[in-house]
Amino acid sequence: MPSKAVKHAVEKREKEILEGLGINYYNLFNGRTIAFDFDGTITTRNIYPHIGDIRPGVADCINLIHGYGAEVIIWTCRAHHDQMEAVHNRAYEEMLVFLDFYGIKYHQINRNTEPMGRKPGPKIYACCYIDDKGLGWNPNHTGETLFTAIVEHLQGNNRFFLENH
Repeated sequence: MPSKAVKHAVEKREKEILEGLGINYYNLFNGRTIAFDFDGTITTRNIYPHIGDIRPGVADCINLIHGYGAEVIIWTCRAHHDQMEAVHNRAYEEMLVFLDFYGIKYHQINRNTEPMGRKPGPKIYACCYIDDKGLGWNPNHTGETLFTAIVEHLQGNNRFFLENH
């Protein structure tokens, strides 16, 4: 269930659409791939191999984007069991439990989505990468501010990152 702040932001934007002042989120997100880093982005801290607290509102943000038709990829250094040793296996499995517990919807982890026509490979293809190590990251981001930043990025306006850092 979306937090009140995220729900309010979405309701406000949907009202703008009806009034002809805003954008259509389905048109903006549908068919696009957005990759979210796990440690330090979905969670508040990067304390690998442990897991930090969930970033406020981020589950709602990701699920809204997923619901608007975007392909969501979880992008992480937590490797799958066939990629690394036992400590990474536990860390990966704990991440899966975390994502399930918070109801975070995604299409793939560290893999390209087939509907996008991308073949599996070491590089994830996305039109937008959300990562705490990325240029313009604000450690105070919440689900609401992330949603706004992603929308502005997809519209070709990166002003949000510059003004809110």
